Amino acid sequence: NHRALISAQRSVRRILLHAIDDVLRPNDEKDTVHRKEPVSLKKLRQGDCSWSTIKLVLGWVIDTVNMTIHLPDKRVKRLSEILSSIPIHQKRTSVKKWHKVLAEGE
Repeated sequence: NHRALISAQRSVRRILLHAIDDVLRPNDEKDTVHRKEPVSLKKLRQGDCSWSTIKLVLGWVIDTVNMTIHLPDKRVKRLSEILSSIPIHQKRTSVKKWHKVLAEGE
């Protein structure tokens, strides 16, 4: 039943958010402006707490059903362009180019 599933998901979400509050206390008036809330409302509104089997996490697409992780197509294309610009016989590369490669994989 779809309604029962939605209800169960909401219940689990509520329990998890309360558990976070139990472990990481919410901000209060004594906290400095630099302390962030344990649960970001901005991220929640963007769907970070939505139920999905496929998520984009730190630039990687994680599929929990197929148990796979991959880069989005745009990043794969850019990484391929960077790597193909390095001659095959080249054994070393500049720090700048290496940083480009690493940045695309982040």
